[in-house]
Amino acid sequence: MRNGLVTLSVLILSAGGLGAQPKVTAVFNRASIMPPGTPQHGIARGSVILVSGTNLGPADPAVQSAGAEPLSTTLGGVSIQVTVGGVTTDAIPYTVTTNTVVAILRSETPAGDGTLVVKNGDQASEPFAIKVRENAFGISSSDGRGLGAVAVKFADGTAVTASNAANPGESVFIEGTGLGADAADETLPIAEPANLEVPIEVYFGKTKAEVGFRGRSNNPGWDRVEVVVPAGVEGCFVGVYAKIGTFVSNFLVLPVATTGRVCKDRGADVTEIFGAAPDKPIRAGHIGLGKTTSHTPAIPPFVPASSTASDGASAVFVSYEPNYFVNFGGKGEPEFGSCLVIVPSLSTFDLPVASAVKYLDAGPAITVTPSGGSSVTMPRAGNSYFLTTLPGRPPLIPATGGSFRFNGTGGADVGAFEASTGSITPLAWTNRAAATTIDRSKDLEITWTGGQNAAYVVILGGSSLPSPRLTTSFVCTERATAGRFTIPADVLSTLVPTTVTPGPFAISTDELAVLGYSAPGKFTAPGLDTGTVTFFSGELALVTYR
Repeated sequence: MRNGLVTLSVLILSAGGLGAQPKVTAVFNRASIMPPGTPQHGIARGSVILVSGTNLGPADPAVQSAGAEPLSTTLGGVSIQVTVGGVTTDAIPYTVTTNTVVAILRSETPAGDGTLVVKNGDQASEPFAIKVRENAFGISSSDGRGLGAVAVKFADGTAVTASNAANPGESVFIEGTGLGADAADETLPIAEPANLEVPIEVYFGKTKAEVGFRGRSNNPGWDRVEVVVPAGVEGCFVGVYAKIGTFVSNFLVLPVATTGRVCKDRGADVTEIFGAAPDKPIRAGHIGLGKTTSHTPAIPPFVPASSTASDGASAVFVSYEPNYFVNFGGKGEPEFGSCLVIVPSLSTFDLPVASAVKYLDAGPAITVTPSGGSSVTMPRAGNSYFLTTLPGRPPLIPATGGSFRFNGTGGADVGAFEASTGSITPLAWTNRAAATTIDRSKDLEITWTGGQNAAYVVILGGSSLPSPRLTTSFVCTERATAGRFTIPADVLSTLVPTTVTPGPFAISTDELAVLGYSAPGKFTAPGLDTGTVTFFSGELALVTYR
């Protein structure tokens, strides 16, 4: 009987709470969503934060908006307490779900190291360590996951899009959060936002823009920065970022047109893709072919330095939601003179967004035929098609280049097609030896020669932390004829420093690549709105980011 009473008492105690104990796993700037461990991670006084975890809130999401009634510090039975420097403040929740909480970190919260606790009913999480900054601005993205910047025109309040691009000399508001503390009551709507006079800088590509108002929007915690689009920038994917002191925001893209309102992507008018139906999904095909020479440093006295050439081809066919295509184009490359920093994996929490991409069936395989050579098969692997030259096999791409033809028999979504591309001669990265060890606090100049018929050069770099696994990377684009490009320190500073496991064979696995690309060729196929095919050639090196 005694054992039965003990068992019964345990059951009663277990049922006494409203649910399992909440657990906080990460805290983000709601706009940038940069994970902890990245240099761009930061939550600021007065900013909107996103808390991820488990059992944080009710099964049915709860939402409150700034309106006639003051915002409450409790929503759906959930409250958030933040303690920094002995001062405890109640964050103001905007939304609560089982796995996420979006809330305002009160301006009266001090800057410094502290803890955050989520209470769900009568259950409280363990204190989660956080660091609060004075300023940590993040730019809002149009899809909530880090693609196109959210910006509106100052004159008429319309959103900046590919078909309503900003013009040089025009003022736009860039939306985000993290400018810093505000004296206004954060439970009430903001009738007249105050200029916070934060020393923020905004860049379009590498060009610094003139900054006007910087302060709250009409909603507590959310900010906007007025900037004048600088002269000399153009394209559908102009890289944009902000900086306060040494803190660099996330990097996004913004459409800019020198004349009219329709942006041009490297000379191509977006109306060629959208036509008369700008709101329909965009069905696109992307085919690529390339050759890369990889350089591995020596590991004295065991292994000498080596260089290995590899080549291959790939293809993917995708249906994009219009907003996703407008802000990204399926490329991942910014306009000339711009850089983008790629957002690391956001798999640490479940962000509820609609599926923006659907892969299309273009058949079981694609054949690749080199000029003067025999056809080879590029099989389908998952959602894409890949062909890679294996060690000891003849290369797909001769050292002298050549032209190539791609043929597909078609599948359930995409009909039969033929696409072809010319070739570019190998591009030589002329100052590779000077980039063995890279100081992330300084600009880095890259120079190249060769690459005849190359239209532009893409510079890629990346570094990783082994535990917890976290990868940071960037991509910059410049005209091939320029022969050089300087990667800003603002870009390099967003990478995590190289980590090398000690041992006799220790070597960095972080990379830097310089690739010359042909101008995208076009192809058509039943079921596609647009198709592009590109050829690249370049070099890749293992480097150390300090």
